[in-house]
Amino acid sequence: KKAFQLQVVGFVDTGAAFLHRPQVSEAGTRRATGIGAGVRASLGRATSVSLDVGIPTSQGRNSQGDSAVVYAQASTRL
Repeated sequence: KKAFQLQVVGFVDTGAAFLHRPQVSEAGTRRATGIGAGVRASLGRATSVSLDVGIPTSQGRNSQGDSAVVYAQASTRL
């Protein structure tokens, strides 16, 4: 494996949640869709890092009211 590898990624993500017994004023289904981009880097065989930014496209915001979400991850094997 190469000592350093960098990837640029794009993604579309969608999902749904279904309530088994919704209350009278509750919607029985909730759907969310978003798009995003990110980078992945591998540093040798044991270490990797990633950084993604996702933007909701359905209803303009996520459940916390944010218009974009940043996700970062780092991992290494000892």
